[in-house]
Amino acid sequence: MGFYRRRHPERSDYYRLLESGFEAFARNWPEDFESRYGFLRKEVQGAVFAFLECGIPENGVARVRCPGCGHDFFVAFSCRTRVVCPSCTTRRSLMFGEKVREIVHPLNHRHLSFTIPKLLRAYLRRNRRLGKLLLRIAWQAWQEYLCKRLQLRAGMSGGIFCLQTHGSLFNFHPHVHALVLPGLVREGRFHELKGCSATAVAVSFRSRFLNALQKQEVLDGDMVERLMSWDHNSGFNVHAGKPINGADGEAIERQARYMSRAPLSIERIHYHADDHSVTVDGGKSHAGTKNWTVPEFFALLATAPLQQRKPSHLLRRLQQQSSRQV
Repeated sequence: MGFYRRRHPERSDYYRLLESGFEAFARNWPEDFESRYGFLRKEVQGAVFAFLECGIPENGVARVRCPGCGHDFFVAFSCRTRVVCPSCTTRRSLMFGEKVREIVHPLNHRHLSFTIPKLLRAYLRRNRRLGKLLLRIAWQAWQEYLCKRLQLRAGMSGGIFCLQTHGSLFNFHPHVHALVLPGLVREGRFHELKGCSATAVAVSFRSRFLNALQKQEVLDGDMVERLMSWDHNSGFNVHAGKPINGADGEAIERQARYMSRAPLSIERIHYHADDHSVTVDGGKSHAGTKNWTVPEFFALLATAPLQQRKPSHLLRRLQQQSSRQV
């Protein structure tokens, strides 16, 4: 068996940045950021403090012993928080990929991504409930498109949808990734749709989301009418990937990990104490780099979804989605 190598988060710029500056940032939040971002959630501060104890042996360890070779070692406790701790988020993403691989049926699937215009992103930053609305509308738009193209009203599709709130440069960029069946199941038979018009899906997505925002009294009728009149779906975009064979477990698992990936990587964060700024490297996305002031970086971190889901709850939800694909 391989030997466990303890990571050292306390040696990173990211750790030193949170340890030295977050408490002062939290004290200044009402004056500096509350008008733009809303209230600072208690779970944000809890997640930061939990991360500062994550992977530190002095904060608790578990003894692991191999029954085969008898080798044993100590593993430091982890915080299990999302986003704030890139290591724990990545581990959750790996587990997510494994579970999706187990439940997906050997049918063709597609990866879809749904994005909204910059004009509307600020509303989701202040009102976190709109993230769930975005997920639901993306699913409804895809279901509506399938029913129209296949002309099957009673058919049922299936999909797994993930909300990402940040881009590769840690800019606030709420968007949805989905692994979906490109067809409908009716009376035990799968009716697959050959080809996909991302533009047609975007038309439905735009209409549904704007109408939902109007019902929520987030937008008024004039704003909705203005956005509906813009060309090219007014910043509402849908990207449809090539078909993925559900029998290709590695491809399915890789796609699921991508959909639920951590928006932060400790290796891509560089703290500059001289001008009190943070540089985020876009990494494999080739997006370049982005400089943030430390308070603005912390404010973006505070907008991330941090609620924890127990693995049993996640598995049960995935199994429910899987049952729709039979």
